[in-house]
Amino acid sequence: MEILQKKTKLTAIVIIAILVFSSLMLLTAPLQAQEDHGGSPEQVGMSGSIVGPRPSGVDIDYTYTNIEARLAFTPNPIGVNQLFTVNLWITPPPSAERFMKDYQVVITKPDGTSNTVTIDSYVADGTAWFPYLADQVGEWTLQFFFQGQYNPAGYYSDGIWDATVEIPGSMWYDSDYYSPTNTPEQTLTVTDEFYYSWPLYQLPTDYWDRPISLEHREWAAISGNYPWAWQETFSEYSGDADYYGPYVKAPNSSHVAWKVQRDVAGIIGGEAGVYGDLGSVSGPDVIYMGRAYETYEVIGVGDVAGCYDIRTGEIYYEIPESEGGVTPRWIYYNQGDQASVPGGGATNPITATLFSVDSTSNPKELYKIN
Repeated sequence: MEILQKKTKLTAIVIIAILVFSSLMLLTAPLQAQEDHGGSPEQVGMSGSIVGPRPSGVDIDYTYTNIEARLAFTPNPIGVNQLFTVNLWITPPPSAERFMKDYQVVITKPDGTSNTVTIDSYVADGTAWFPYLADQVGEWTLQFFFQGQYNPAGYYSDGIWDATVEIPGSMWYDSDYYSPTNTPEQTLTVTDEFYYSWPLYQLPTDYWDRPISLEHREWAAISGNYPWAWQETFSEYSGDADYYGPYVKAPNSSHVAWKVQRDVAGIIGGEAGVYGDLGSVSGPDVIYMGRAYETYEVIGVGDVAGCYDIRTGEIYYEIPESEGGVTPRWIYYNQGDQASVPGGGATNPITATLFSVDSTSNPKELYKIN
């Protein structure tokens, strides 16, 4: 099986399959890891570069001899009919606006059959990756071969080369040659047991509090905020009693974590006899990461925009409305821009913005939290 694909640093799409049933798809669909680089890679993608031994009859300004090849795959060990991910790269990398062509990974199965996967790197960092199906139990071997690459002098822009014409946004490089190298054979163990790509953490069965460790990824299903996804539609409007919170698990029975009196209520007593007042107390407009945001009255101060811990009651701030205090009413989640290299999600986290709405129904950004 051979993969001949080029990459762009801006438009490549990461496709990762980690579920067991994905193996069935591989029986009928070609393996894909990275999107094509450029429109017609055989004609325009690094078209002047030559893969293989140092070419004869050309002047080369720089030769890199101490090239290091790197190969990694995970999980290892892995269960049969699971997908593992292969990562490969060289150092030094090809540098900005250029990529490396025709990386080769030789994969040998326990029955002795082998397959060579050929794939290009991403622009600039020289990395590449692809998923592969572990369809036999036993010891596998993987080995990465970098065949060497000659790059002619000229202008380079996102993998496109021209010897004389300066492409917009391009960089000029003198000619160079990256010497061939390879990794040693590395062993992958495939067993009958199922392996998770990430350690599982069970959901808590007792009280829990924040902050939640980033390692407890499964807890995302029970640690939602309020209102969800800027919700304001019909019966699911955040102010209604039948609010639906898809990422908040309610307890089987209610309990009191802490208490505070916000209004005068109950039997009046004395001359008023058995009559009394129910009082009126509102709930928070927004609950985000365990903190409640609400407007309420403070005796002697007036209405304040307050923020407090929903589990302990600790007050983080109380800003009088007369001094500009505003309470957010909705949460807006925004995914950051894509990284230059797909898969770099850690550098582009989701941003949560807390909004209020003024008397003209115009949203106002109050807090942005990364």
